[in-house]
Amino acid sequence: MANMPVGWTWPPDLTMERAGDECLADLGRLGVHWLRVPAEHAINTPIIVIDMRFGSLTVERTRSKGSLVMDCALARALARDAAPVLRGLHVTTLRVGQIHADRDIGGKPGVLSRHSLGLAMDIYALVGEDGREHLVEPGYLAGDPVLHLAEILLGRTGAFRTLMTPGNDPGPHHNHFHLEARAFGDKVVGRLTRGATSGWCALLDVLTLAGGGPTGLRWFALLCHAGDPPGRVAAATLKR
Repeated sequence: MANMPVGWTWPPDLTMERAGDECLADLGRLGVHWLRVPAEHAINTPIIVIDMRFGSLTVERTRSKGSLVMDCALARALARDAAPVLRGLHVTTLRVGQIHADRDIGGKPGVLSRHSLGLAMDIYALVGEDGREHLVEPGYLAGDPVLHLAEILLGRTGAFRTLMTPGNDPGPHHNHFHLEARAFGDKVVGRLTRGATSGWCALLDVLTLAGGGPTGLRWFALLCHAGDPPGRVAAATLKR
Protein backbone atom coordinates (compact mmCIF):
# COMPACT_ATOMS: atom_id res chain seq x y z
CA MET A 1 0.00 0.00 0.00
CA ALA A 2 1.40 3.39 -1.01
CA ASN A 3 2.47 5.72 1.83
CA MET A 4 3.06 2.97 4.38
CA PRO A 5 5.92 3.75 6.79
CA VAL A 6 9.34 2.48 5.78
CA GLY A 7 9.70 -1.16 6.82
CA TRP A 8 5.99 -1.67 7.51
CA THR A 9 4.04 -4.56 6.03
CA TRP A 10 0.44 -5.65 6.26
CA PRO A 11 -0.38 -7.76 8.14
CA PRO A 12 2.26 -6.71 10.71
CA ASP A 13 5.43 -8.76 10.79
CA LEU A 14 7.41 -9.77 13.87
CA THR A 15 9.51 -6.58 13.85
CA MET A 16 6.37 -4.42 13.87
CA GLU A 17 4.80 -6.50 16.64
CA ARG A 18 7.91 -6.11 18.79
CA ALA A 19 7.96 -2.36 18.16
CA GLY A 20 4.32 -2.23 19.23
CA ASP A 21 5.05 -4.10 22.46
CA GLU A 22 7.90 -1.69 23.25
CA CYS A 23 5.56 1.24 22.59
CA LEU A 24 2.94 -0.13 24.98
CA ALA A 25 5.59 -0.49 27.68
CA ASP A 26 6.55 3.15 27.08
CA LEU A 27 2.90 4.20 27.55
CA GLY A 28 2.87 2.44 30.90
CA ARG A 29 5.96 4.33 32.01
CA LEU A 30 4.39 7.59 30.81
CA GLY A 31 1.25 6.96 32.88
CA VAL A 32 -1.11 6.74 29.90
CA HIS A 33 -4.25 4.69 30.58
CA TRP A 34 -4.68 2.57 27.47
CA LEU A 35 -6.64 -0.48 26.36
CA ARG A 36 -5.71 -2.80 23.51
CA VAL A 37 -8.58 -3.10 21.02
CA PRO A 38 -9.32 -5.51 18.17
CA ALA A 39 -7.22 -5.16 15.04
CA GLU A 40 -8.14 -2.31 12.72
CA HIS A 41 -7.16 -2.17 9.06
CA ALA A 42 -3.52 -1.06 8.67
CA ILE A 43 -3.01 -0.09 12.37
CA ASN A 44 0.01 -1.85 13.82
CA THR A 45 -0.82 -1.52 17.53
CA PRO A 46 -4.45 -0.38 17.91
CA ILE A 47 -5.42 1.10 21.27
CA ILE A 48 -7.81 3.52 22.85
CA VAL A 49 -6.77 5.91 25.63
CA ILE A 50 -9.53 5.67 28.21
CA ASP A 51 -9.47 9.23 29.54
CA MET A 52 -7.82 10.83 26.48
CA ARG A 53 -5.10 12.23 28.72
CA PHE A 54 -1.54 12.15 27.47
CA GLY A 55 0.61 13.37 30.33
CA SER A 56 -0.29 17.02 30.93
CA LEU A 57 -2.26 17.16 27.67
CA THR A 58 -5.96 16.38 27.23
CA VAL A 59 -7.46 15.62 23.82
CA GLU A 60 -11.10 16.52 23.20
CA ARG A 61 -12.91 15.38 20.08
CA THR A 62 -15.10 18.28 19.00
CA ARG A 63 -15.43 17.68 15.26
CA SER A 64 -16.48 14.67 13.16
CA LYS A 65 -17.51 11.25 14.34
CA GLY A 66 -15.88 7.87 14.13
CA SER A 67 -13.35 5.73 15.87
CA LEU A 68 -11.07 7.01 18.64
CA VAL A 69 -8.73 4.12 17.96
CA MET A 70 -5.14 5.15 17.35
CA ASP A 71 -1.79 3.49 16.95
CA CYS A 72 0.29 3.34 20.10
CA ALA A 73 2.96 5.43 18.34
CA LEU A 74 0.61 8.44 18.16
CA ALA A 75 -0.35 8.14 21.83
CA ARG A 76 3.31 7.91 22.83
CA ALA A 77 4.30 10.93 20.73
CA LEU A 78 1.52 12.99 22.30
CA ALA A 79 2.46 12.07 25.87
CA ARG A 80 6.24 11.96 25.55
CA ASP A 81 6.90 14.75 23.06
CA ALA A 82 3.90 17.01 22.43
CA ALA A 83 2.76 17.44 26.03
CA PRO A 84 6.05 18.87 27.39
CA VAL A 85 6.54 21.45 24.64
CA LEU A 86 2.91 22.53 24.71
CA ARG A 87 3.05 22.84 28.49
CA GLY A 88 5.78 25.42 27.94
CA LEU A 89 3.21 27.41 25.98
CA HIS A 90 0.63 26.93 28.77
CA VAL A 91 -1.48 24.73 26.48
CA THR A 92 -3.43 22.00 28.28
CA THR A 93 -5.99 20.79 25.72
CA LEU A 94 -6.17 19.93 22.03
CA ARG A 95 -9.55 20.12 20.31
CA VAL A 96 -9.43 17.67 17.44
CA GLY A 97 -11.41 16.18 14.62
CA GLN A 98 -10.49 13.03 12.77
CA ILE A 99 -8.10 10.50 14.23
CA HIS A 100 -8.62 7.08 12.64
CA ALA A 101 -10.36 6.70 9.31
CA ASP A 102 -9.80 4.10 6.61
CA ARG A 103 -9.24 6.33 3.58
CA ASP A 104 -6.85 7.60 0.95
CA ILE A 105 -5.29 11.06 0.83
CA GLY A 106 -7.75 13.51 -0.73
CA GLY A 107 -7.22 13.72 -4.49
CA LYS A 108 -4.70 10.85 -4.49
CA PRO A 109 -6.51 7.54 -5.08
CA GLY A 110 -4.52 4.58 -3.87
CA VAL A 111 -2.25 6.66 -1.60
CA LEU A 112 -3.09 5.69 1.96
CA SER A 113 -3.75 8.49 4.45
CA ARG A 114 -1.83 8.14 7.69
CA HIS A 115 -5.24 8.48 9.37
CA SER A 116 -5.81 4.94 8.07
CA LEU A 117 -2.80 3.82 10.11
CA GLY A 118 -4.01 5.52 13.28
CA LEU A 119 -0.92 7.73 13.22
CA ALA A 120 -2.53 11.10 12.42
CA MET A 121 -4.71 13.62 14.21
CA ASP A 122 -6.40 16.81 12.97
CA ILE A 123 -6.14 19.67 15.49
CA TYR A 124 -8.58 22.59 15.17
CA ALA A 125 -7.76 24.46 18.37
CA LEU A 126 -5.30 24.66 21.25
CA VAL A 127 -6.66 25.65 24.65
CA GLY A 128 -4.56 27.39 27.28
CA GLU A 129 -4.62 26.85 31.02
CA ASP A 130 -6.50 30.16 31.25
CA GLY A 131 -9.30 28.68 29.12
CA ARG A 132 -8.47 30.75 26.05
CA GLU A 133 -9.12 28.91 22.79
CA HIS A 134 -6.56 29.40 20.02
CA LEU A 135 -8.50 28.46 16.87
CA VAL A 136 -6.36 27.54 13.88
CA GLU A 137 -8.89 29.37 11.72
CA PRO A 138 -8.71 32.36 11.78
CA GLY A 139 -6.00 32.58 14.44
CA TYR A 140 -3.07 31.21 12.48
CA LEU A 141 -3.26 33.72 9.64
CA ALA A 142 -3.96 36.50 12.15
CA GLY A 143 -0.59 35.72 13.72
CA ASP A 144 -1.58 33.98 16.97
CA PRO A 145 1.84 33.36 18.55
CA VAL A 146 0.70 30.27 20.43
CA LEU A 147 -0.23 28.55 17.17
CA HIS A 148 2.97 29.65 15.43
CA LEU A 149 5.20 28.55 18.28
CA ALA A 150 3.35 25.25 18.64
CA GLU A 151 4.06 24.60 14.97
CA ILE A 152 7.77 25.26 15.46
CA LEU A 153 8.21 23.35 18.69
CA LEU A 154 6.20 20.29 17.68
CA GLY A 155 8.20 20.10 14.45
CA ARG A 156 11.47 20.22 16.37
CA THR A 157 10.68 17.26 18.63
CA GLY A 158 11.46 14.78 15.85
CA ALA A 159 8.51 12.67 17.01
CA PHE A 160 6.30 13.64 14.10
CA ARG A 161 6.86 12.67 10.49
CA THR A 162 5.14 15.79 9.26
CA LEU A 163 3.09 18.69 10.56
CA MET A 164 0.83 20.32 7.98
CA THR A 165 -0.66 23.73 8.77
CA PRO A 166 -2.13 26.78 7.03
CA GLY A 167 1.45 28.01 6.76
CA ASN A 168 2.87 25.13 4.73
CA ASP A 169 -0.22 23.54 3.16
CA PRO A 170 -2.87 26.28 3.00
CA GLY A 171 -5.29 24.44 0.72
CA PRO A 172 -6.48 21.29 2.49
CA HIS A 173 -5.13 22.41 5.88
CA HIS A 174 -6.39 25.98 5.99
CA ASN A 175 -8.33 25.41 9.22
CA HIS A 176 -6.41 22.75 11.13
CA PHE A 177 -3.03 21.22 11.96
CA HIS A 178 -2.43 17.70 10.65
CA LEU A 179 -0.16 16.06 13.23
CA GLU A 180 1.35 12.77 12.12
CA ALA A 181 3.41 10.54 14.40
CA ARG A 182 6.65 9.15 13.02
CA ALA A 183 6.79 5.38 12.82
CA PHE A 184 10.09 3.52 13.06
CA GLY A 185 12.00 3.85 9.80
CA ASP A 186 10.23 7.10 8.90
CA LYS A 187 12.14 10.28 8.28
CA VAL A 188 10.90 13.67 9.38
CA VAL A 189 9.38 15.43 6.38
CA GLY A 190 10.52 19.04 6.44
CA ARG A 191 8.08 21.60 5.06
CA LEU A 192 8.68 25.25 4.29
CA THR A 193 6.58 27.23 6.70
CA ARG A 194 5.13 30.52 5.55
CA GLY A 195 4.10 32.56 8.54
CA ALA A 196 5.87 31.11 11.56
CA THR A 197 9.07 32.59 12.91
CA SER A 198 12.36 30.70 12.86
CA GLY A 199 15.86 30.60 14.28
CA TRP A 200 16.81 33.09 16.99
CA CYS A 201 13.49 34.87 16.65
CA ALA A 202 11.67 31.64 17.50
CA LEU A 203 13.87 31.17 20.57
CA LEU A 204 13.13 34.72 21.74
CA ASP A 205 9.44 34.12 21.14
CA VAL A 206 9.50 31.00 23.30
CA LEU A 207 11.28 32.81 26.13
CA THR A 208 8.99 35.84 26.10
CA LEU A 209 5.79 33.82 25.72
CA ALA A 210 6.73 31.39 28.47
CA GLY A 211 7.73 34.24 30.76
CA GLY A 212 11.37 33.16 30.98
CA GLY A 213 14.54 35.19 30.60
CA PRO A 214 15.15 38.84 31.39
CA THR A 215 12.51 41.43 30.52
CA GLY A 216 14.90 43.10 28.08
CA LEU A 217 14.51 40.15 25.70
CA ARG A 218 11.11 41.57 24.73
CA TRP A 219 12.81 44.47 22.93
CA PHE A 220 15.06 42.12 20.93
CA ALA A 221 12.03 40.01 20.03
CA LEU A 222 10.25 43.09 18.76
CA LEU A 223 13.19 43.75 16.42
CA CYS A 224 12.83 40.21 15.05
CA HIS A 225 9.25 40.97 14.07
CA ALA A 226 9.86 44.43 12.68
CA GLY A 227 9.27 43.20 9.12
CA ASP A 228 6.24 41.05 9.84
CA PRO A 229 3.16 41.62 7.66
CA PRO A 230 0.54 44.07 9.01
CA GLY A 231 -1.90 42.43 11.35
CA ARG A 232 0.49 39.74 12.52
CA VAL A 233 0.70 39.60 16.28
CA ALA A 234 4.27 38.96 17.37
CA ALA A 235 4.80 36.76 20.40
CA ALA A 236 7.10 39.43 21.79
CA THR A 237 4.15 41.77 22.32
CA LEU A 238 2.12 39.21 24.21
CA LYS A 239 1.49 40.05 27.86
CA ARG A 240 0.70 37.41 30.38
